[in-house]
Amino acid sequence: AGLSIVLVASGSEVGLTVQTAKLLEEEGSRVRVVSMPCWELFDEQAQHYRQSVFPKGVPVLAVEAAAPEGWSKYAHATVAMEGFGASGPAKDLHKKFGFTVDNVASKAKHIMAFYKGAEAPWLMHMP
Repeated sequence: AGLSIVLVASGSEVGLTVQTAKLLEEEGSRVRVVSMPCWELFDEQAQHYRQSVFPKGVPVLAVEAAAPEGWSKYAHATVAMEGFGASGPAKDLHKKFGFTVDNVASKAKHIMAFYKGAEAPWLMHMP
């Protein structure tokens, strides 16, 4: 079987995607984790490189502790901030906003199920 999903993040969210990938792989999925600290630098790369990072037909889930804006160029779905203004211990806020292994894994499973038997659109082939 080929790659099941790509999890992409930048900064502190990369660790969460690595943990999520381990869980999904234990359950039988094939997962790639991509650290993308700079969209602009990635966009400057040759198309064959971008395609090697985000292969055709494979769904992509972005994890972003800020707003989801901008990730739709690279990902089919996001786990991102949908609000702001909360305060408290980081662990509690991560849970409140869905930045947990269980939540990211659940979203990944939903995306994989949605595209099961079909190719996810390749987002790297856009003007």
